[in-house]
Amino acid sequence: MSIAKESHSFILVCLVSALVTFKISIWASVCFILTGILVACFFRDPKRTIVTSEKAVLSPADGRVIQIDPVASEGCQDKPWTRVWIFLSILDVHINRSPIAGQIENIKYTPGKFLLACKKEALASNENNLIHIRGKYFSIRVRQIAGKLARKIVCYCGKGDRLVQGQKFGLIQFGSGVQVDMPSSVKIQAAVGQRVKGGVTILGIFEP
Repeated sequence: MSIAKESHSFILVCLVSALVTFKISIWASVCFILTGILVACFFRDPKRTIVTSEKAVLSPADGRVIQIDPVASEGCQDKPWTRVWIFLSILDVHINRSPIAGQIENIKYTPGKFLLACKKEALASNENNLIHIRGKYFSIRVRQIAGKLARKIVCYCGKGDRLVQGQKFGLIQFGSGVQVDMPSSVKIQAAVGQRVKGGVTILGIFEP
């Protein structure tokens, strides 16, 4: 199991602090070491076996499905899309993966507040990053949402980039939410309350 590169500075600070405080207070030193271990656990990046499918929408993150709702479609389409909202606790893996293979058509970052990512008002108020991905058969929208503890959204990709299904495209630090908007041609396979794994769990299947 590897650790995301974003953790390196946090872990280094913990280790240096542990060394500095060792002669002053062994307990303080132990606390810094334990904090470093917790940070490493949070930024863990476990190896995943991705079973790709051009007609499947995979979960972009580990977590729990807290809402499945209809949302406005893109363009002039009449039928509403479906939004699957996944909440990531501080104990979940926070690496974000692309639900489908495709090209990024647009990325829109919006600064905002840091309310609990599982609250409805978080969508309208919280800092978030919206990514539009066009696949072979359909397009989707993926939104990274900052939370109460998550104060930094990381996105590795840019407009025009091509993503492989299950490819890592970012992370959100310390508790957050991720939403996936899918067109009406995708039949939802997930359920509210279900635990999902990024790049593994199928959220929907394209049925033309």
